[in-house]
Amino acid sequence: MDYKIIKFSDISEDKWNKEISNLTGHTHLVNSISIKYYTAFKNILNKSFLLDIEKKTLAAVPLSINKNLKKN
Repeated sequence: MDYKIIKFSDISEDKWNKEISNLTGHTHLVNSISIKYYTAFKNILNKSFLLDIEKKTLAAVPLSINKNLKKN
């Protein structure tokens, strides 16, 4: 099985949106505008990616890392 991980930062927003438009479900939550909004805050790293298997996008993974430290 041939698979490829395509990072959000490695493709254009238009290409990202085109690929997720072929998926089913609540894809509005993973479009480029939503991802850019949620990762625009200070110290939030965007690690979102698409998973292609056999040259077909099967999953979009919205992933961010919060680098802000919360002190109790």
